[in-house]
Amino acid sequence: MFENDYEIIVPFVFKKESAPEDVAFILSKKYPKLVYSHETALYYHSLSDVYPYFLHATVENNYNPRLTIYGEEMSIVRSRQLIESEEVEYVATSLGNYIPITDRERTICDFFHQRYKMDHDVKSKILSKYFSSTGYSPKKLKRKAKKLGVWEKMEPIVEVLLNYE
Repeated sequence: MFENDYEIIVPFVFKKESAPEDVAFILSKKYPKLVYSHETALYYHSLSDVYPYFLHATVENNYNPRLTIYGEEMSIVRSRQLIESEEVEYVATSLGNYIPITDRERTICDFFHQRYKMDHDVKSKILSKYFSSTGYSPKKLKRKAKKLGVWEKMEPIVEVLLNYE
């Protein structure tokens, strides 16, 4: 697979053998329907200071990326609720390559889904960081949360946080 010290990642995307490996970028090129979400998206949106131990990604229920090489570094969430194109943003990795992640509102809503277990205090901190960041939109968050069916779980925390601002 190496030719002249370059590895072919996908057609027209090459990696120099001696260059650092950008796993998130490589996987996004190999599996184009993969969108980074949950802790990974939280980190890239600066809503968390902790780099995730696993790369978290969401795929459609029927999409089957064969992550044999990087399987132990990945956490895949299969979702019936498709991620729409307007819910995807592209951000630069530490090596300057662009990867798809869920937008801030979808990322926050994912943490309130019943399948995802997270401490109530952590959810509050995420929402607090969101509301203290620039460009936050309570209306957009509420619309997205209602659409994804998590507003009832999120509403009490949002009301408390917005009343104290």
